[in-house]
Amino acid sequence: MAKKEPFDAGRLVIILMAMNDQQLQIHFGPKLKDGLGLEGPPVTKELLEPHFLPFAKQGKLSEGLVSLLRGTEKWIAEREAVKNEKPK
Repeated sequence: MAKKEPFDAGRLVIILMAMNDQQLQIHFGPKLKDGLGLEGPPVTKELLEPHFLPFAKQGKLSEGLVSLLRGTEKWIAEREAVKNEKPK
């Protein structure tokens, strides 16, 4: 079994969905927001539009949330890999 990493509040992702109001909010910890630019237009363009909205328009909110979580995880991993490659 893989070693479990300690909880890091700076890397948290909170997704809030008001199903009756058809509203979704995503909040990111400061390491993701400040370190990777995970806020504003990139979230809408690169995460919500391709991963959540197509499912939501079909009424498939559960599938949309799963897709959004997977897309967010991939987005973070890709940017961290690029950031780690840059010379310091």
